Amino acid sequence: METVQVTIYQLPAEHKMMFQGSNEWKEKMLRLEKSVYHSVYSFQIPKDALTCGMNAILEEIFIRFNDNLPKGFCGHSLSVSDVVMIDNEAYYVERIGFSLLKSF
Repeated sequence: METVQVTIYQLPAEHKMMFQGSNEWKEKMLRLEKSVYHSVYSFQIPKDALTCGMNAILEEIFIRFNDNLPKGFCGHSLSVSDVVMIDNEAYYVERIGFSLLKSF
């Protein structure tokens, strides 16, 4: 079975933009850069799961990382300002939903 990599990225606790939406980054003229994030967890999902649609996959990941954190997960529950990377596409967790990041 073919799989794709999923990685959760979170800002360090002291970062001033933690729990801020992407619009706040733009308002402050800051760039979302991978270098300020920490990779806190990675796992694989079946590639055919992507046929359900990216929004469905992202919502499922959001629920999993809020209601039933996996063993070995060292971050906080998935929240605004976190980034979910799925098969080389990065998605920013917004107050409601997710935004595709053009570069990360």
